[in-house]
Amino acid sequence: MSQFGVQVFARAPVPGACKTRLMPVYGAAGAAQWHRNLVRIALHTALQLETAVELWCAPDTRHPFFRSLHRQHRIPLRPQRQGDLGTRMIHALNHAQSRTPGPWLLIGTDCPALNPAHLQVAALQLARGADCVLQPASDGGFVLIGTNRPLPPQLLRGVDWSSGQEFKQSVQRIRGARLELALMETLWDVDHPQDVRRARQQKLLPPLNHAQRGVVSHRSYAGQRQIAAQSARHSPETAD
Repeated sequence: MSQFGVQVFARAPVPGACKTRLMPVYGAAGAAQWHRNLVRIALHTALQLETAVELWCAPDTRHPFFRSLHRQHRIPLRPQRQGDLGTRMIHALNHAQSRTPGPWLLIGTDCPALNPAHLQVAALQLARGADCVLQPASDGGFVLIGTNRPLPPQLLRGVDWSSGQEFKQSVQRIRGARLELALMETLWDVDHPQDVRRARQQKLLPPLNHAQRGVVSHRSYAGQRQIAAQSARHSPETAD
């Protein structure tokens, strides 16, 4: 399989402005800390592969958390452009295509169940000729989008983000543009306190006291994630 790149889409962990659905249980600062740990886990997932990794930051790259990740991992920081989520994602993917043509994947930071095997399978679908790949989330969104070519800038215009219809609407628009689409297995992401509990039970997130200190022991969780990677399905559906 040819080389591919991974873009991690992340928002600054500002208390009161991220992971708001977790705030009734964990408070503003606790929700922001869970967000930091989810970003670290997503980045760690991408960095386990020998591939190019970029961190796309909102609202910009100046937040100290982003700067600390840059210093630690020596990865490029890129600012997300203005516009809705679809506009920002397509811009990031096309920006990568303009620099290094080939398979590129874009992942969010809400899905600790996403592992390196999923990324490899998605990249393989693109290397085999699919124009796009999507990995749906159980809440109606998606956790991964990838492309093997520049996409129409308005491809995802009109998608109702955070509605539970994002995946369905995105599939309709991609098919409507006559692009070959590969679909991956459905994963779950972290939106609510019960999702945090589920992730902790599966050892995909650290214990709460570690989260409060901002510590994620990737070595402790590497074995569990390798087990999950081995169980990932390697025969995704392909949609014409």
